Amino acid sequence: MIIVDEAHRSIYNRYQAIFEYFDGLIVGLTATPRSDVDRNTYRFFEIEDNVPTYAYEYEQAVKEGYLVDYHTISTSTNFMDRGIKYNELSEEEKEEYENLFEEDEAPEEINASAINTWLFNRDTIKKLLELLMEKGIKVEGGDKLGKTIIFAKNHPHAEKIEEMFNELYPEYKGKKFAELIDNTVNYSGDLIDKFSKKDDFPQIAISVDMLDTGVDVPEIVNLVFFKPVKSKIKFWQMIGRGTRLCKDLFEIGQDKKEFYIFDYCKNFEFFSVNEKGIETSSQVSLTEKIFNYKLDLIVELQNMRYQAQEEFKQYKESLINEFVEEIDKLNRDSFMVRAKLYYIDQFSKKENWNYLSILDATNIKENIIPILLASDENEDAKKFDNLLYGLQVKRMNNQKTNRIEENISSLVAELEKLGTVPKIVEKQELIIKVAETDYLSRANFFDIEKVREELRNLIQYIDPYMRPPLYSDFEDTLTEVSEEYVYISSGNDFTNYKKKISKYFNSNLDNIIVWKIRHNEKINEMEKKDLERILFEELGTNKEFENAYGNKGVAEVVRNIVGLDPATASEIFSKYINENQLNMRQIQFVKLLIDYVIKNGTIDMIALTEDPFRSVGEVGELFESNINTFMQIRKDIEIINENAKKLA
Repeated sequence: MIIVDEAHRSIYNRYQAIFEYFDGLIVGLTATPRSDVDRNTYRFFEIEDNVPTYAYEYEQAVKEGYLVDYHTISTSTNFMDRGIKYNELSEEEKEEYENLFEEDEAPEEINASAINTWLFNRDTIKKLLELLMEKGIKVEGGDKLGKTIIFAKNHPHAEKIEEMFNELYPEYKGKKFAELIDNTVNYSGDLIDKFSKKDDFPQIAISVDMLDTGVDVPEIVNLVFFKPVKSKIKFWQMIGRGTRLCKDLFEIGQDKKEFYIFDYCKNFEFFSVNEKGIETSSQVSLTEKIFNYKLDLIVELQNMRYQAQEEFKQYKESLINEFVEEIDKLNRDSFMVRAKLYYIDQFSKKENWNYLSILDATNIKENIIPILLASDENEDAKKFDNLLYGLQVKRMNNQKTNRIEENISSLVAELEKLGTVPKIVEKQELIIKVAETDYLSRANFFDIEKVREELRNLIQYIDPYMRPPLYSDFEDTLTEVSEEYVYISSGNDFTNYKKKISKYFNSNLDNIIVWKIRHNEKINEMEKKDLERILFEELGTNKEFENAYGNKGVAEVVRNIVGLDPATASEIFSKYINENQLNMRQIQFVKLLIDYVIKNGTIDMIALTEDPFRSVGEVGELFESNINTFMQIRKDIEIINENAKKLA
């Protein structure tokens, strides 16, 4: 329930859509005074997972004094970026490296993904802790690091961070200055309570998932991302731990004005958030992937050759029933669901599933599957489902399946090592077949389904950290330490000039020149000169422009900043979908193309061979049977690019 006092009614109304979007996360919105010192100031955001999350709302809330902004300190290390290469170590370190592994098993290099997952290097952790202690916000006249959360990658990583901190700063060890808080720690709730108190220890909470959300400690002034985060919502929830206002934090009259984010794992680069909070590539959830495959199966099973077989008819029927049941579970009062009611009403009726057109399938994938509720089933089982459904779909589409078969066989081979687990012993015959023979390459549709059904609940017994943790002490090197006030409106490059340019043009979309560029119209010579004046005189210099954008033209730079108008992009490319010229994979390709040009304004043809397009398939193979359509698409791309470069 949300309680809003009249003093904050207008603000609540402004952010109402955001509150509804996070339906269920809000635990209260009250007019409780924060302190006796300021009876007229209210804690407006009494919220479990800190909203607003969208870029504009957060930036606006900072401007209006309801949240504080953040300052980023970004760096990494040589090992975290490149891994550890044996031939680059000193002679002493080579000996230590060899001793880490059993005889003749030492690899030539350790991949970067292993660092802080199962290999924990003392010097890596040491250098990053020292950076925190040197540059982190201090309290008590600068004598003590302010309240800090370190987000660790896993439990062994958190343990090593705590151990290294106590070794580096023995004067703090007895005070419990830095403490590990995760679900393996007894009385973790008591530790969180102590951390929440301004004058109690720990001062540094080393968290593995427990403090990512739901903790309201206004005194937090440092957040350390010592792990990569792939979920955008979770990333902003974690950032939300630092956004709370805190009166008189430093002394009476000196309130908390900002907090620091130490980004050690390039999270800002990954998300590349811009003014509208759009990621460079959207992350598809596991639930969404599975239901996309199930929908693909329903569409394929409409084929006459499958409908002639009772077993396939029943299987298709069961998938449809599952979709209808999941749609019925949706909460129609939710903001997200209300926005899709047209499609929900249509596909909640089983009779509308008798035949799905390409447009129907596209509408389901875009408007229904992304809002279906995730089940609370074991995640490992769902990952296995995703692999097996993927294999079934690829087989039906006559795609190559060698790699996916190898992945499944390798995974099942891990079950062979667990011969003392009774549930695994029960399935040993099937496990051996899948792991040790070419069974999957010969398996039919229902053989694959049997593997999925019988082994899915066993995958959880495979320990992802079966490899015992290793500890090393090789000398690591910090990469360049970048300190910047990074606003959510900024893009992947956080230089001040680029930020200034981006903010200016995204704030002036109605300017006739910007409007023409965004709507794929050429500008004239006079309009070009006007752009040059803005870019080279008002907002910076010609030199700054060259340093930031190289030899790009001014119109092309502006197009890349403001993107292509969505309606314009859809008008150019949606004809290929509407005219039923394309199959499902080709439609997905065109959808990605539309999203790309809306975001980036132009597109280099080489980008079509890279992600996200590569995830759909190799472009030559994708349009092999429809080359004329692809040539038309290519011509449209060339026109878009030319209009951003040439004058009218």
